[in-house]
Amino acid sequence: MTNTTRGFPLPSSLKVVPGTERAQAAYPYYMQFAPEDDQRFWFYNSMHFPEPMHAFDSVTGEAAYCALGAANTRVQVLPTTKGIDERYINGRVYIGGIGVTDPAEIKERTEEFMQRAFYYYEHWEDLYASWKTKMRALIEDAQKLPPLSLPKYEPLENVHAGLGIASNHYLLDIYQKTLEGYFRMWHHHFEFLLLGYGAYLTFFNFCKQAFPEITDQTIARMVAGMEAEIFRPDDELRKLARSAVHLGLEKHFQDGSTAKTILESLKDGGPSGRNGWRNWNPPAIPGST
Repeated sequence: MTNTTRGFPLPSSLKVVPGTERAQAAYPYYMQFAPEDDQRFWFYNSMHFPEPMHAFDSVTGEAAYCALGAANTRVQVLPTTKGIDERYINGRVYIGGIGVTDPAEIKERTEEFMQRAFYYYEHWEDLYASWKTKMRALIEDAQKLPPLSLPKYEPLENVHAGLGIASNHYLLDIYQKTLEGYFRMWHHHFEFLLLGYGAYLTFFNFCKQAFPEITDQTIARMVAGMEAEIFRPDDELRKLARSAVHLGLEKHFQDGSTAKTILESLKDGGPSGRNGWRNWNPPAIPGST
């Protein structure tokens, strides 16, 4: 029987697929594995990035982890973590936590965290209302951005007016504003998320201590019972599905059908078509308000 070393592979053991060396080099240096990374634990983030990411698209992960690091390290000052590092190889996204192990630093960060987190817990509703206002403003800013346009020739009136700026510059301006809003959105995202996780963990531990026989699923269901906007799309979709079944329209929804073909098939105007759909008041979803 041959003895083999068991354990997770080291980052240095991962090899670039032959022929893709130039693609790998396109990722920023700080997203590439380095020799010292062998001393840290990494895992493939297949949940958020199930497919290989092009170097150009890596900004989607960079924005999220940048905001997460800021929230952990300097805004909410979580005692034992300073965010997450990310690395790319063969388009796959690997992440590793940045832990705090020095007792003196943990003590200092804990004192900061208590001042910041408890204030949010005590003023949650007001701060959350302000958060929704900020997010709506961010969405409105994005919607106000002009559509992308690059004409074959610059308008003659711009030339005669001595404008001195070509349309490609405005494409760059729109792109930069889009990225700025995207990065800002992630900062807003983590404003409440981490504290929400902390509150859930505290609630989870309390339930385990107060009710030793309670199951994890029961605790999860207790929290899932809250009304949250994030669940509304699923609720609305279930509501529409119930309506379709009630009206006998399920035959119109076949695998491979596009939204256009489905809408066209519903234009018959009969009791089971558009008019029936429009006039029917669907029943409430059990457990919803």
